[in-house]
Amino acid sequence: MSLLAGCLLLILDEDDAYWMFCTLLENYLPHDYFTPGMAGIMADQEVLKALVADYLPQLHAHFVAIQFDISMVGIGWFMTLFVDSCPLQVRGEIIGKEARERKGL
Repeated sequence: MSLLAGCLLLILDEDDAYWMFCTLLENYLPHDYFTPGMAGIMADQEVLKALVADYLPQLHAHFVAIQFDISMVGIGWFMTLFVDSCPLQVRGEIIGKEARERKGL
């Protein structure tokens, strides 16, 4: 969660970063994503595993063969909304677009 907040602060001023963070938590993420049990993220990990098995069967078979659980990386992706996986410029464009839409610009 702090990586997401930090990314917002790099791109937006404090006030906009705060409101964007609130918007993300309240409107885009399940309410149980950042609770102690992280039930929302854990449910999403099961969906991710099922999607990999259905749409990428060779990759799934490889993961099974090497005893790799995709949740090891998936939880990080989902907790940061993938901001740790894309360049800063792309983050800025996405977040900036969302901020402008929120302000009605």
